[in-house]
Amino acid sequence: EAQLVLSTLLKQLEKAEAAGDAVGVEVVWYAFQGIAEVIADEPNVPDAFHSVLRSVVKVGAAPVEVSSTGAALLRACGPHYEKDLQAHLAPAVQWLMTMVTHIPVDASETVQELCGYAGKLLLPFVEEFLKVVSEVAPKAPSEVDAALHGALLGITR
Repeated sequence: EAQLVLSTLLKQLEKAEAAGDAVGVEVVWYAFQGIAEVIADEPNVPDAFHSVLRSVVKVGAAPVEVSSTGAALLRACGPHYEKDLQAHLAPAVQWLMTMVTHIPVDASETVQELCGYAGKLLLPFVEEFLKVVSEVAPKAPSEVDAALHGALLGITR
C-alpha cells in the first residue's frame, strides 16, 4: 500500500510539473517532506525520492514559499545523503546555493545541515562552494553568513 501512495504522489508531481502548477508541486514536496521525517531513522529510502529530489533541483524561479518547501524537503532527507541519496547531495547543495539570495535563511541553514550529515562528500566541490560563499556572505545577514561558514567547516572536517 505504501508503494501505491508513493506512485500516486509521483504521478501528481508529474502532472503539476507539466501544467506549470507551482502550488501542486509544492503540495507533493510537502507530502514527501513528511514521509522523509517519518523515515529519517530507516536504513533506506523509497526509490520515489530520487525523482522528487531531481524535481526540486531543477526549479529555477519560484515563489518564496515553493522554494522554502523545496529546501525543507532537501533538509528532511539529510540523514540519507551519506548513503542512499548520495548522488543528490552535490546537486542539492548547488541548488541551495543558488537560492541563498531568494530564501537566505532557509537555504543557508539547510546547506549547513546537509554538510553536517555528509559534508566530506562535497570536498571535490569546496572551491566552487567557497567562491559562492565569498560572494554571498558579505551581503548576507549575519545568520546566513554564519550558516554558510559552518557549512564550510562541515565539508572540511
